Amino acid sequence: MSVGKVSQTNNGKVIHKEQNTIYIDEQNNIVTKKLGPRPGTENMVNLVPEWFEAYKIFQTMNPYVVKVKNLISSNSFTMEYIPNLGTVDQWLQGR
Repeated sequence: MSVGKVSQTNNGKVIHKEQNTIYIDEQNNIVTKKLGPRPGTENMVNLVPEWFEAYKIFQTMNPYVVKVKNLISSNSFTMEYIPNLGTVDQWLQGR
């Protein structure tokens, strides 16, 4: 599985993977993820405040998930930076 197209910035990296763009600010240990349309469609992901509130509860009960910090818009959010870059698909392939 490919990590995607990676470019370096002054503060970290920008990764373009499939329809998504991931901004990694290594200096501030924060990641901003912007979701694009679902693959094969023009349907945009719509992250509603209710999703964010439910995820905040979920992440307090499960210390093994990435902590989402802020919902920026209906298709972007910030989360904690974890140095070992990978996707859920990559980690589950070995199971």
